Amino acid sequence: MPGIVELADQFRAALLRQDAASMKRLVTAYQQLYGRTQDKLDLLLMTVQSKGVTSPNQIRQLARYQELMNSVASELNKFGVYTETEISTTSRAAIEAAIRDTAAYMRSVGLSSPATINAGAIESLLGFLDPDGPLYARLEMLAPTHTAAIADGLLEAIGLGYNPEKTARLFENLMGGGLTDALRMTRTAQLYAYREATRANFLANSDVVKGWVWWTALDNSVCMSCVAQHGTVHPLSEKLDDHYNGRCVALPYMGDSVPEVSGEEWFNRQSEEQQKQMMGESKYAAWKDGKFSFSDLSTQHEDGVYGLMRGETSLKDLLGND
Repeated sequence: MPGIVELADQFRAALLRQDAASMKRLVTAYQQLYGRTQDKLDLLLMTVQSKGVTSPNQIRQLARYQELMNSVASELNKFGVYTETEISTTSRAAIEAAIRDTAAYMRSVGLSSPATINAGAIESLLGFLDPDGPLYARLEMLAPTHTAAIADGLLEAIGLGYNPEKTARLFENLMGGGLTDALRMTRTAQLYAYREATRANFLANSDVVKGWVWWTALDNSVCMSCVAQHGTVHPLSEKLDDHYNGRCVALPYMGDSVPEVSGEEWFNRQSEEQQKQMMGESKYAAWKDGKFSFSDLSTQHEDGVYGLMRGETSLKDLLGND
């Protein structure tokens, strides 16, 4: 049977495949949404050119502008509902995957009948999946927030005399903000659901599992906060408080040695060029000068949805008044 690290790689790959499928569905839905607003944008820009209007008040009075903005608001509202369903579906699937994966971890160390927690029970414990909680409240703001940003951007572009092609590109970029937010919220909810369901099942087997090990993908996409945390051991009472879109997972800790190497040890093995690329030249120079410890690269902050989350410490925070 594969070891814990090999299993973790398999499970992470499966989770990322599920994530990729979810992201593809959201992108496809958003492309359709965007396509349904394009003709209304074209009609507005034709009207603006023919009438020669440029002031925000004049533009707001145009029927074509009102039709466009009503369409944008309606489409974003529908997309918000679609995203809510996607979050619910992928989070439940992530919880069920975590239950299966935790059982496989336990069997890999010789526990033939590990204790498991029902997926519904875990879901009810995760406050961020509460339909009346802050995640869904933030999701409800997707449509009004981005509609307002699109309106402001269009009014400014037309007022500044942008040609139709440039204005259309701006509109496309502004519309993309809603998709970016939806992808970020969906991915993070799925990953947090997986990690917290994993921890809940570790707790159910606390006679064997003594804690968990922070494990990340040590690749070109990893941030320095996650590198600093990689291989660290944590109590079962502590959650893996990764940042938004974070791909880190928790491995079971049985009270023996941590597998393989720490993040700091791994980083020290990389070339100087790679270290500078990952850390940034100024931060790298300060680290080499001994102005902060490697572990200082990871800092907690408070998030309105998930509570404490970790992120890479800024150079300003690392050096303070220096």
